[in-house]
Amino acid sequence: SLLQETDVEKMYRVMRVLPRAMRCQPRMCLLAPKHRTFHLHPSVQCSEKALPSVDFSRSFSKVTDNNATELYFEEIFEHGFTGEDPLFDLRNYFYPESEDPHVIQLSHAGCVLEVLEIVTKLEEFKHQHITQAVATLHHLQKLSGFVGQADHYEDYRQNRVIFNEQLREHEMFETLCDIIHKNIEEFPHNELAFLLMALRKFSEPLSSPALRDIYLHLQKNLDSLDIEALSYMSVGFRPRFHIDRYRMVWRLGLARAMPRLQHLLLNCQTPEDLRKVVICYYNMAALVSDKMMKQLVVKVTEFIESGELSSPAQLPLLCKLLALMVAKSDWHEENGDYVLLLLSQFKGKTKFLRPVNATMLSRIINIYGEPVSLFYEVYQRQCEILETKQFQGNLPMVSCLNSVLRVNSSALPLKEVEEVLENIIDSHHLVDHVADVYTIMRTVGIFNNNLVDKFFMKSFEALKDSESGELVKFAVRYTNMHSKYTGTYYNKLFEDKIVDFVVKQMQGYNPISLHPIEFARRIGILITFGHHLDADIYQKFQNILPQINADGLLSIARGLEFQIRKNRREILRVSSNPVPRDLKSPYMQWIEEMSMLVSKASEAKLLERGGLDANVIDLAYLMRTNRTDFFDEEFFHFVKDSLISKVNGGNVSMKIVGQICSALRTPRVKIESPELLDCLVQFFLSRPDPLEVHTDMVGKLVSYCYDTGNKPEQKFLDVVGQGLLRDIDSLPGVLTLQLAHILCTYNSIPKPLVSALFSNEFMGKLDSEMEMSSDRKHYPKLLRKHLMELNRAVVLRNPEFGVPWFHSKFCQENRKELTTIRRSLESISLKEEVSEQLHALTGGWRFVKEDSHSEYYNPIDFEVHYDERGHPVDLNSSQNVKRKVKKFAIQVLPPTGFTVDTKKMTGSFQSTTRELELQGWHVINVNPLSWNSMQMAESRAKKQYLEQTIAQAVVL
Repeated sequence: SLLQETDVEKMYRVMRVLPRAMRCQPRMCLLAPKHRTFHLHPSVQCSEKALPSVDFSRSFSKVTDNNATELYFEEIFEHGFTGEDPLFDLRNYFYPESEDPHVIQLSHAGCVLEVLEIVTKLEEFKHQHITQAVATLHHLQKLSGFVGQADHYEDYRQNRVIFNEQLREHEMFETLCDIIHKNIEEFPHNELAFLLMALRKFSEPLSSPALRDIYLHLQKNLDSLDIEALSYMSVGFRPRFHIDRYRMVWRLGLARAMPRLQHLLLNCQTPEDLRKVVICYYNMAALVSDKMMKQLVVKVTEFIESGELSSPAQLPLLCKLLALMVAKSDWHEENGDYVLLLLSQFKGKTKFLRPVNATMLSRIINIYGEPVSLFYEVYQRQCEILETKQFQGNLPMVSCLNSVLRVNSSALPLKEVEEVLENIIDSHHLVDHVADVYTIMRTVGIFNNNLVDKFFMKSFEALKDSESGELVKFAVRYTNMHSKYTGTYYNKLFEDKIVDFVVKQMQGYNPISLHPIEFARRIGILITFGHHLDADIYQKFQNILPQINADGLLSIARGLEFQIRKNRREILRVSSNPVPRDLKSPYMQWIEEMSMLVSKASEAKLLERGGLDANVIDLAYLMRTNRTDFFDEEFFHFVKDSLISKVNGGNVSMKIVGQICSALRTPRVKIESPELLDCLVQFFLSRPDPLEVHTDMVGKLVSYCYDTGNKPEQKFLDVVGQGLLRDIDSLPGVLTLQLAHILCTYNSIPKPLVSALFSNEFMGKLDSEMEMSSDRKHYPKLLRKHLMELNRAVVLRNPEFGVPWFHSKFCQENRKELTTIRRSLESISLKEEVSEQLHALTGGWRFVKEDSHSEYYNPIDFEVHYDERGHPVDLNSSQNVKRKVKKFAIQVLPPTGFTVDTKKMTGSFQSTTRELELQGWHVINVNPLSWNSMQMAESRAKKQYLEQTIAQAVVL
C-alpha cells in the first residue's frame, strides 16, 4: 500500500537533522549532487473527459500540448531553481519554527497512516494540527509519484490515483474531513483555502459537505482574503487532477473574487506577493480582462525597473509569468513589447533553470523570436540537459529533444532520433507524447515512412476514445505534416479512418449542438479529405455559417483551397491554372459554391464588426479565407487599413507580423500593399534592438517584400544580413539560401555572409540535410537549385567577392528543368501570340530561338540577335558565331508575375531581368496586361510594339 511507510522516506532523514530555522528557507537550500536525480515533478493528468461543449478557458490537449507544458500549471509551490527540492518545504510551509510537539510530530510523519493516527487521536483540537496534517499528506501524495520506478507520466498518474483511492477509503480520512467540516470557523482564511486546494488534489468532490461549506465560507469573506488564500483557491478550482462535468460552472465560482484580486494586485509590494497574484491570473485566465492584464503589466514593469526581479531568486515569479503567457496567449501575442521585456529578464539565468522551465522558455521564445541572445542561451542549456541527462526525473527526454531539434535539426544523428521515436511509438505511453513526436517528425523530416505511418495509425487508436475534439485536432495537425526536407506526408488509410470517425460522430448527435468552431473544424477536415457532405449536414453548415469565427472560417477555407488545387493538378497538371467550367465535376462545382459562401461570410463578419474590435489574428485569418483566384479590392483595402492601424497602435508582436506576411502570401495572387509593408518594416526597426530578433521571424517579412517586388529600406536589409550570418546554423539550408539570394538581389549581401555560405562548414550542413531527405529527391534538387541561384547572383552582382561559378555541370544536367517555365493555358496562348509576332518581325523561325538560356542558365522565352546594322541574325548558321551582335531576351510574363494592386513586377522576374542585363542581354518583358489591352487589340499594334522596343535598343 502507498499509505504505508516506504524506503523513499529514508532520503529525507538527512533533512530532518537540519535545524528547523534552516528548513524554513527551502529556496536557498541546494541539494548535494547525489540528490539531484530525484524525480522533481509529480504526476500530471494529460486530459480530462468533458461534454462536447467548449470550455473557453485553456485546457490541456494531448495533441497540441506536451506534458512539459502542463507542469507549469500544476503546482503552487513550484520554484524553478536547479538543485532545489520542491518537496522540501511542503511539510514545513506553515509552521517552520513551531515548537508545538504535535506539529513537529505531524511534520515528521513517515507515512499516511501515521499522520491519520496522530491527528484523529488528538484530545485537544487546534487548527495548526489539522493544517499540518493535511500539508504532510499533500507532501506524501507528491512523494508517491516517486515510488515503484515511475518513469512515465502514466505511472505518476496511476500512483496518484491509487494514493487518492486508498486515502479516501480509509475511515480515519473521513474523520479528518469531519473535523475540518465542524471547525471551519476556527481556521484562518489562508489555511482554509489551502485545505480546499489539498482536498481537491485528494479527489474529494466539490459537492462534499466539507468542501461545499469551505467554499461558501471563503465566498462570504472574499473581501478580506489575502493573496495567499486566493492563490490556493484558484489552484483548487483548476480542474487538472479531477474530472468535473461542469468545470466552467465551478470556474465561474471565482468570478466574485476578481475585484479582490485586482485590489491585491494594485497594492502588491513584494515579488512573492506578485507571484501569488500571477498564480491566480493563470488559473483564472478566462475571467481576467484586458484591463487587468494591463494593470499587471504596469506592476511587473515597476518591479523590473526597480531591479527587484534581476536576481536569480526571482525565477519562480518569472516562470509563473511564462505560464501566464501560455494561458493568455492571445493577449500576449498582441503585446510584443511586454513579452520582450519579460523574456529579457531570463538573460544570464538559464543555468539556474530546471529542465521543465528551460523547455517552456524555449518553446515560448521559438514562438516570439526575440531576444535572440536568450534563444541561444536556452539552447545551450538544453544541450547541457541532454548531455548530462538532467531530464531524468524532471520531464520526458523527448520533450528536451524536441526543443533542441527545433533550433538545430542536425543536433543529433538521425539514427538516434529514430530510435527514441520508435521506442515511444511502440509503447503504450505514446498518448502522452503525441505532440512531441509529431513536432520532431515535422522538424527532421519523414526519414522512415513506415515509422511515420505507424505513428499516425497508433495515435488514431490512442486518441479515438479521448475527448472528441482531440482526434479532430490531430487530424488538423496531419494536414500540416509538411517538412522542408521531405515534403508533404499523405496517408490515405488514416484519412479514411478520420472521415469515418467524424461522420459517425456527427450522425450520432445533432451537429448543431457543437460549438461553431468545433463544427467548422470537422467540416474542414471532411472537405480536406475529399468527403462530400450529405444534404442534411450541408444545410446545417449554411445555417451555422454566420456564427463561425475567423479561425473556423479558415479551417473550412483551407479544405476548400486544397480540393481546388488538387483538381487543377489532376486535370491540367499545373496547379496555378484555372479549370474551365466544362471540365468541373459536380463535386467541384459544389466545392466552388462552398468557397463563395465562406468568402462572403468572411467579408460580412469583418464589415459588420467594423474591424474595431477584431484582433490582429482575426484580421490575418480573414484575409486568408478570401478566395485566391480573384481579388476583392474593397475588402483588401479595408483589411489593410485595419492592420496598419493595429500595427501602428503597437498591438502586435513579431509573431503577429509573421502571421500577417503568411496571410498575404497566396500562391497565385500577389498583393504588394506598400503602405502595409512599410508599416511592418518600421515596426521591426522600432524594436528596442532589431538585431535581437531571430531571422526566422523577420525572414517572412523580407521574403514577402521580395515576392511583391518591393525593396525595403537599407537599414532593414543590413539588419537582416547580420542576423542571417548569426543564425545560419539554426535555419534550414533552403531558407538560408533563399534569404541570402534575396539580399543579393537587393545588392545588400555582406561579404562575411558570402564567405560563410560558401564555406566547407556550411556545405557540410547542406550534406547533412540531404541525408535527412531520406529517399525523397525533391529537397536535394531544391537545395542544389537554390545554391546555384545564389552562386549565380553573387558571381554576377558581386564579382569583387571572388566567388567562382561552380554550377556549370549541374546546370547542363538539369537544363530543361531550369529553363522551362510552367504556364497556365492563358500564358501559353500569350506566348504563342508573341512567337507569331516575332517570326513576322524577324523573318521566320531561323532568327528566333525559343526556350533558350543565358551563359549562367537564366531562362529566356525568346532569344533574338541583331547585328550592328540592325538586321536580325540567323541563329542556326555557324557563320554568325563570331559576329558582333546585340542579344535580346523577350520574356513573356504570366499574369501572376505582377502584383494585383500596384501592377509591379514580382521579385523573381525583376531578378532574372537584372541578371540577364548583367550578362549583356537587352531584356523586353511582355506584360500580359498591356499586351491584351485595348491599345494593342490588333495584331499590327503588337508587332509595332516589339519592333519599336527592339529598334530603340539597337540604336543605343
